[in-house]
Amino acid sequence: MTDFCLRTSEDEVMKVASSKEYLDFVLEQLSDLDGITFKPMMGEYILYMRGKIIGGIYDDRFLVKPVKSAITMMPDADMELPYEGAKEMLLVDNVDNRAFLKELLTAMYEELPAPKRKKVDPLATEKGKLRIETARLVITEFTLEMAQDVCDNSLDEDNRQFVPDEVFETAEEAKEAIAFLMAQYGGTGGPLAYPVFTKRGGANIGYVQMVPIGDGRWEIGYHIAKQHTGNGYATEAVRAFLPVMAKRIGIDEVHGICLRENAASKHVLSKCGFVPVFEGVGDYQGEKREIFRSIWRARKD
Repeated sequence: MTDFCLRTSEDEVMKVASSKEYLDFVLEQLSDLDGITFKPMMGEYILYMRGKIIGGIYDDRFLVKPVKSAITMMPDADMELPYEGAKEMLLVDNVDNRAFLKELLTAMYEELPAPKRKKVDPLATEKGKLRIETARLVITEFTLEMAQDVCDNSLDEDNRQFVPDEVFETAEEAKEAIAFLMAQYGGTGGPLAYPVFTKRGGANIGYVQMVPIGDGRWEIGYHIAKQHTGNGYATEAVRAFLPVMAKRIGIDEVHGICLRENAASKHVLSKCGFVPVFEGVGDYQGEKREIFRSIWRARKD
């Protein structure tokens, strides 16, 4: 099982767009403020102030949300994209001025929105969007309205143990990740992730995804929330997802990587036709861990 494009194979090193050194510098500059936290996402860093997203570090740039107070205090600031497909944000050039940063973020805080929860009908898929149906499941595309469900699904012990970078403590964190994932649809440069719903009841129970890992290779990823495991949903979703996505991307094999101790994921990979090719010490989220790697190959017609 993989996370949102942060997993690597045993002979690859994860590359991050923004440096930890720049993040540490910005955090030090903001240390006069209470409640400043961050969360890694797709090689970048989302920044929070008392639970509200204020902006982030993207390609070693400190960008903030373009609320009225920020525009007023930085009238000449450039509007820049944090990543392709996202909304423009304000570039903070005056990062050396701690007093200014404190005044800026304090003024912004009251304008920043609190997270809102909305209901979404998973069966109301727009024309042209990916939709895969199985006997019990619907695999479709993410929307921002799914943020609370994605957040809730991420907060289980399996995620915390095996893929901690996929844990979203708030719906706003999940919303930022979803925005990034939605920007990848239609291309092949980033992770292609899709939520999984039950046909009966329309519950959002997790996701499946394909992640590029270099040299034209792709890896499968999946997560079914703890309260829905034990029903064979992961196997059912992955089996349906693999041939559709392999054809869409134009590949005939897919890698499956998980921790050696993750018996549930190894079982799903085996049930879906993955053949083991490596078991031993390898890179896993930037650490040397005991991993299991396998490969699925498309059937030749």
